Amino acid sequence: MRIWTKTTGLIFCALLAVYNGPAAFSAGETQAGSADSASKVKVIGDAADPAAPDAPSPTRVVASDSGTFSIQISNDDSLIHVLRLIGDEAQRSIIPSREVRGTVPAMDLNNVTLSEALDAILQSNGMAWQQKGNLIFVYTQKELADREKAARKAATKTFTLHYIPAADAEALIKPAESADAQVAITKDAISGIDTGDGGTASGGGAGTSVGTGGNSESGVDMIVVTDYPENLEQISKIIQEVDRRPVQILVEATIFEATLNDNNSMGIDFSLMGGVNFADLIASGTPLTSALSGTILNAVSSTGSGTASGTPTASSLVRQGYAGGTSGNYDQNVPPGGLQIGIVHDNLGVFISALESVADTTVLANPKVLVLNKQAGEVHVGQELGYQTTTVTQTTSTQTVQYLDTGTILSFRPFVGDDGYVRMEIHPEDSTGSVTNNLPSKTTSEVTSNVMIKDGNTIVIGGLFREVSQSSRNQVPILGEIPVVGALFRSKTDQTQRQEIIILLTPHIIKDDSSYNKASLEEMKEAERERVGMRKGMMWFGRERLAETAYENAVAEMAKPKPNVNLALWHLDCAINLNPKFAEAIDLKEKITGVQVTDVDNSTIRGFVRGQIMAETAVEPATRPAMAIVR
Repeated sequence: MRIWTKTTGLIFCALLAVYNGPAAFSAGETQAGSADSASKVKVIGDAADPAAPDAPSPTRVVASDSGTFSIQISNDDSLIHVLRLIGDEAQRSIIPSREVRGTVPAMDLNNVTLSEALDAILQSNGMAWQQKGNLIFVYTQKELADREKAARKAATKTFTLHYIPAADAEALIKPAESADAQVAITKDAISGIDTGDGGTASGGGAGTSVGTGGNSESGVDMIVVTDYPENLEQISKIIQEVDRRPVQILVEATIFEATLNDNNSMGIDFSLMGGVNFADLIASGTPLTSALSGTILNAVSSTGSGTASGTPTASSLVRQGYAGGTSGNYDQNVPPGGLQIGIVHDNLGVFISALESVADTTVLANPKVLVLNKQAGEVHVGQELGYQTTTVTQTTSTQTVQYLDTGTILSFRPFVGDDGYVRMEIHPEDSTGSVTNNLPSKTTSEVTSNVMIKDGNTIVIGGLFREVSQSSRNQVPILGEIPVVGALFRSKTDQTQRQEIIILLTPHIIKDDSSYNKASLEEMKEAERERVGMRKGMMWFGRERLAETAYENAVAEMAKPKPNVNLALWHLDCAINLNPKFAEAIDLKEKITGVQVTDVDNSTIRGFVRGQIMAETAVEPATRPAMAIVR
């Protein structure tokens, strides 16, 4: 008790000395000063006026119970000071770098989170922050970018491409690459098919051998990318989108051409010859056609001297001074054929020719071709007629051979949309042609168009109906106009030509490969039925027909519940003897006998190779197939 009292007393005396010392000092100073200064001296305890307003603080940070902050910055304040206040209130360590400096403009932030407050304050000064655990580091934008770049590690990823060339993929992923990215791709493979002219295949680079591929890429296209993980993720998404299986289009074109020629001709001639009997002319050997046509009176062709017996002939009538006349050979305007009637009596002949010809021609072409989206497709069923062209320069003369394509030709390029529509550049053609004296000529029905059509629908892209009617009349002036009798002095020909061309187009987008494969197999079976049916219609005693009959007999025998193997082998031997290259018969015989059919070819290397193959495949002698020598 005494100890506590003594300690308490000492503390009380110390406090009293501290409090009264300044007061006494002030009092003494007042006494030493003037009376005016006495009124300015105040005791510290009395100096604070509770009613006086506090000095304005530049920044206030208040945290709420929900974890948000209200920040009020009345005047520009130091950025470091504001960050320190926020860290104290949030109980977080905010560590700025040496480059962080500047002031924060006046602003009010109400009920914001810590991250929102830091973003609002730092972004106004071009700064950024990064949290690691409970520590928050503040950097300049450049410092943060440099630190992130130094912390990132590049990775390498290989992408396998199946439907898009590597060069195209390289161009498409460029927007997703960083500045430090590295990309390597496989070289392009040779594209196209060598058709013999040495110039259709392309690609492959140096050392390319057209037609065989040379050193071109034979595997799948690949692209290797070295970049940061986030960039590789974006590149992977892009490749997944672009490397998709292309759509296939089946285009069916129907080209229908119908031509109708309807001709009517009629001509009437009469001939009158004084002193000459037409019956004597015909009996003397003059052709009947000449007599009926009136050409025996044509003075131009009268060049003969008569017969040996002196009987007048058509070639000597005018020379002998006989007089005669004809209505003008109008029956000759009628084409050959039809009805020809002649009435000859003494020296008068009347000849009538009439013909009506009707030619109806129909051409129907139905080409089909399957092609990938955006790829050109062409089918040509017809002829290529060659002709020479000569190119002459000042020093040389070069001859080349060009070809005139005729027949049924369908060329197109489809563009498939995602709404079931197909846009197509199309050129169907049906033509005939010839080359005469090295000059080509061609008659064609074709159309070139760019159309839009829905999948499975049919559109008419070319339609032409043309009719040409022609009527011609030949007559003697004035006499041909006489009623009734004027028909003897005229001929008339009527011609009508009607031509109709229709081109229909139907595209099919292949959506179900299995269904399309089933339809293709049915078409193949149908073609095989037609081939077999054609061969069945041939004469039975041909060598191949006899061999096929023997093979069929062997197959039928082996299909029985209890087949006669010897009889089947006899039929097979007959088939093989008739046709030694009958592969089906040879295979069936090997299956029945278990003996492989071979022959001796006196080749040392062939025997050596066969032995090496058997040794490498580890075929035991007991399991090796027996060899039958067929001579």
